[in-house]
Amino acid sequence: MWRNALHHVFGPLAYAWVDSGVRKYGDLAFPHDVPISHGWGTDPYRVLVIGGPVVQGIGVASYDLALSGHLARQLATKTGRGVDVESRGSEHFDSFTAARVLRSEDLRRFDAVLLMLGSREAVSLRSSRQWKADLHRLLGVIAEVTPNGPPVMIAGLTSFADDLELPGPVRRLLAKRVQRQNLETEEACNASGAATYVRFAPARAGIEYGRDAAAVYESWATALVPPMMSALDRTESIRASQAETVEEGARQRALDDLEVDAKRNPKLDRLVEAARDMLEMDAASINFIDHGLQWTKASVGVDSPTMPRGDAICNTTIETTGVYVVEDLDEEPRLRTSRWTAPTHHVRFYAGYPLEAPGGARVGALCVMDRRPHTFSAGESATLRDLALSVQKVLWERWA
Repeated sequence: MWRNALHHVFGPLAYAWVDSGVRKYGDLAFPHDVPISHGWGTDPYRVLVIGGPVVQGIGVASYDLALSGHLARQLATKTGRGVDVESRGSEHFDSFTAARVLRSEDLRRFDAVLLMLGSREAVSLRSSRQWKADLHRLLGVIAEVTPNGPPVMIAGLTSFADDLELPGPVRRLLAKRVQRQNLETEEACNASGAATYVRFAPARAGIEYGRDAAAVYESWATALVPPMMSALDRTESIRASQAETVEEGARQRALDDLEVDAKRNPKLDRLVEAARDMLEMDAASINFIDHGLQWTKASVGVDSPTMPRGDAICNTTIETTGVYVVEDLDEEPRLRTSRWTAPTHHVRFYAGYPLEAPGGARVGALCVMDRRPHTFSAGESATLRDLALSVQKVLWERWA
């Protein structure tokens, strides 16, 4: 009983005290871009990271400098594949927020989920009994929303108090609470089997906010990559055994919410030109699959009229999760009668990468075409993906 009173009476004061120490250098930077980071390569892994201000990117101005950016780049280097890391951060984050986020996401889109929680509870002196109850409820939600789904990891807390100017007894109290809370989290994860506990001991444990946050995030990503790679290895068997289903109504609503119109956009015009030139093709275009039609937002080197969805190769592209390549349309029986193989165009080669709306619905494609058949290397596929992600960034500008 007295521990609950300690939490309710002194918890807000303790949290405010620590918060004032964090903000001693003045206003803190936060990213203002879209909360997704990319690692270069093809056939990307997709990772969801959920947590508090650290996942929000406190102390840096871009997600590419935050934990998600470093994690995406390091995982791509280690795996040799593309990586997309999406962040769901909240300033007032706790286990209840984590449960709400997990229920709201389509977790089938992801290959691994990482939760970074517990710091708010530790700082606000939440009792051990309450923390265990919170964990039990959260693990129940995880089991509910991820049957046969992506592996879920819960990272332990770092010794963040070491970087705060606090009296020695307070630092020791927080260090003891962190140690006990980590032990309780590990025991709860092992008992439930719904999530894997990750012992998290980066080389640099805390953040001097506003001064070296990016360097600390890099250290944190380095510590998280090994357990993340183990989780992604487990994902491969899940991927192979599950067929993806696309809910067309949700996909169309996602396109409608983007509010893309037919007006010229100089940024997108430059990107299709870059795609054509960098990949040494005859043509490139940005196309959207809208109800029963395909229409073109930007193109170079080809006249791309609106056409029935069934005639559009990009319609097949949005049914894939990676680069879709047809090395020679003349050799594909189902495409021999396509308008693209008619004398007007006589396209022989096609490569496309799906464009996504926020939330992951595939709504269109960036594609390149040529009048000669080609092979398409892994490097070229990665370049096309990189350009498609640049197109996405433009489409998502109002969401940032």
